[in-house]
Amino acid sequence: MKRAATALLLAPLALLVALRAPQPVFAGALLILNFIAQRELLDLGEACELRPHRRLALLGGLWLVLLLSHLAGDWALALHAAWPGGRLLLYLAPLFDPFAAMMLAMAAVLAAALLRGGRLPQIAADSGFTLLALFYPALFLGLLGQIRANAGVWWVLFLLLVVWLGDVAALYAGKAWGRRRLAERISPAKSWEGALASLAGALATGGLLAHFAPAVTLALARLHLLNFAFARPFPLAPMLLLALAVNLAAQVGDLAESALKRGAGVKDSGALLPGHGGLLDRIDAMLLAIPVLWYYLYLRS
Repeated sequence: MKRAATALLLAPLALLVALRAPQPVFAGALLILNFIAQRELLDLGEACELRPHRRLALLGGLWLVLLLSHLAGDWALALHAAWPGGRLLLYLAPLFDPFAAMMLAMAAVLAAALLRGGRLPQIAADSGFTLLALFYPALFLGLLGQIRANAGVWWVLFLLLVVWLGDVAALYAGKAWGRRRLAERISPAKSWEGALASLAGALATGGLLAHFAPAVTLALARLHLLNFAFARPFPLAPMLLLALAVNLAAQVGDLAESALKRGAGVKDSGALLPGHGGLLDRIDAMLLAIPVLWYYLYLRS
């Protein structure tokens, strides 16, 4: 009951922010999601008796989301326009490039590990988990902000619905018909029947969205959730392949986060969402699906 109530509350809110919020507000929502998810991931690391560098991971993740969502670059341009003759921005330019910022973050984590000291195996494990906590989920949430900024809100809607409805299909089909365990050591509740139902649900969702894109966007435009409507449907075959790839990545993301939790000896990553566990438990599937969509849009551009 708690699970359904939480989903009914959060899903419309997430759709409203994804479809209607200005890009800075959307990026701000991603920053909040990233901060909470990173803290939960760092807690999992500490439950495994690791000592991740929390502040470095949190600050690096914050900056990475800002960069990939295009907000930090916009601020740099505004500052340069207000102070065109300043040399400071030339020296700080690498901080506004995502690739350079990731290299600096990696160097900072390794330097902090050496300064902290300790046994060499512990240094390696702590540094590795700090980098994991920095880049996952910040890198993927930042890419979601980039997708929205560059490709538009339609693709965010596509991603959310394909992942969510695939997850719903897996949940109910798994409970009704699940017999063969998919990965019993990692996630005992998951079954092959649920995984196949998730795939079928994602394919159906992707196909319907492709075919009814004009009607869906027109209805959302009339509700003032979109400011455009497509004139014709999307080609069906590419959208089905995209939905297939997104769903497979989402299922891998779900299992990967389950493996982290089992390694830490906990059932959920947190207790923020009644009936669902932590925030990371809710976005784990989405995280690995995001780069699949990003790559499709990159090839399409």
